[in-house]
Amino acid sequence: MIIIVNADLFQRLGDPLTYILFMEGYKKYAGELPVYTMADSAYGSYDNYMYCISNGMNIVMKYNMYAKKNTPEFKKKKYNTHNREETEEGYRICPGEQIFNEHLYDRYDESGEYLRITQHYGNKDQCKGCEQAKECCNNKHRIVTRNAVLHEFYAEVEEILSSEFGKELKK
Repeated sequence: MIIIVNADLFQRLGDPLTYILFMEGYKKYAGELPVYTMADSAYGSYDNYMYCISNGMNIVMKYNMYAKKNTPEFKKKKYNTHNREETEEGYRICPGEQIFNEHLYDRYDESGEYLRITQHYGNKDQCKGCEQAKECCNNKHRIVTRNAVLHEFYAEVEEILSSEFGKELKK
């Protein structure tokens, strides 16, 4: 087994902002990028996944909710949008069993290296009169956001890391 270690120091806030710089430094040193890079969940961001895909690397970095989302404590938080069931089309279902399928608008973010599109969905009419509205959305119109591409990345990471190969990578 070959273990390659690359080290660097960065004056940037947050791990996600250093991954691409780190990989570019590795590429300069080694002459190529690795096919798989394991990193903690702070590195599993949209831009980092896009970088990997754009450079022929597999996305295997955990994302920020990877470990937390399946814990019993987190699952008890039924009003957290991450705990909502989804329809086959990908629309979230609230605890009151209403489907958030009213497309409100898309937000385009070009602040990073890659274009990020976030879809915003609501269900204004069906929240009215719901017994759980106070806890769920403080009697306001609830908006649920979704980045379809990032959602697919998370599914791919889940699939890879739950395989026997992925379990070995995590070790």
